[in-house]
Amino acid sequence: MAEMEAAQLKEEGNRHFQLQDYKAATKSYSQALKLTKDKALLATLYRNRAACGLKTENYVQAASDASRAIDINSSDIKALYRRCQALEHLGKLDQAFKDVQRCATLEPRNQNFQETLRRLNTSIQEKLRVQFSTDSRVQKMFEILLDGNSEADKLEKAANNLIVLGREEAGAERIFQNNGVALLLQLVDTKKPELVLAAVRTLSGMCSGHRARATAILHAVRIDRICSLMAVENQEMSLAVCNLLQAIIDALSGEDKQEHRRKEEALVLDTKKDLKQITNHLLDMLVSKKVSGQGRDQALNLLNKNVPRKDLAIQDNSRTIYVVDNGLRKILKVVGQVPDLPSCLPLTDNTRMLATILINKLYDDLRCDPERDHFRKICEEYIT
Repeated sequence: MAEMEAAQLKEEGNRHFQLQDYKAATKSYSQALKLTKDKALLATLYRNRAACGLKTENYVQAASDASRAIDINSSDIKALYRRCQALEHLGKLDQAFKDVQRCATLEPRNQNFQETLRRLNTSIQEKLRVQFSTDSRVQKMFEILLDGNSEADKLEKAANNLIVLGREEAGAERIFQNNGVALLLQLVDTKKPELVLAAVRTLSGMCSGHRARATAILHAVRIDRICSLMAVENQEMSLAVCNLLQAIIDALSGEDKQEHRRKEEALVLDTKKDLKQITNHLLDMLVSKKVSGQGRDQALNLLNKNVPRKDLAIQDNSRTIYVVDNGLRKILKVVGQVPDLPSCLPLTDNTRMLATILINKLYDDLRCDPERDHFRKICEEYIT
């Protein structure tokens, strides 16, 4: 009975596909997959769902489904070609080439396969040329930047080129793959403001829109070191580090929706722990005497931007609840600072205003009376 229903759902999916209703087709194929154990039918369903993935530009899913069909039948030429197409879109040209090479072996006279082979071969050669060229440029830039005898104009040019390269996906990946993070940390260690700024801005570009790379950079540089750089009196430096942290937060939370994020494949990283650690360090910065007024302002800006919900229709306000429980007293301490007193924390003209805005945003983000009562209780206990 189940097998018959699975076969019917497959036909239903085929009809949806012919009508270009790929979402409905995917649903039918998915339902059928749950009902059958027949290997031939399973292979067909995965292969067909892979076709839907290609049509809807869900290339990660398409590659995964095609692989499942190939696992059942290694000579499934349609599945091989569909995986080739998906991998090409994901930028995995070498793997795509292997798949279409297998297709061409199975059907040597198929002109479509031959044309795809030629196209991919050309693309791979171009990619290697660019990669080699980029690797050489990256190496040369670091040599100039880490050479204590380099002329000032060469240093400035190399620093600017590195920043630009870090903002490009291909350049960022080549820097990352060529021990670039360790070399950028060497620039930070020089303590020369212009080199530290170049390193921070390059790291910021490398983190943008790439969760895996942002996670690796956060762990390599360490959040305490990032916050100590943001804590300095230098306004330009503090702002640059703030932008780096924002790029990391966006990448980790999925706020940055750049197209190339697809190329991370189905890489699942649990980022909640890292995001919570960032929040804790920002809250600690608020009450530290070692933090400049500029650094405190940037910490408040990051909390204002990233803790309260941007859309109140979203049910989850757990970030706000966490900050109320673990940081409200620290925010209140900033608001209560008296500039004329010797014990006053370093402030700017904007610090207490930013802290007040954060308190208001946190309160507005609470969802029910018990949460508001708890908020008021913390405030009352702090004041008394």
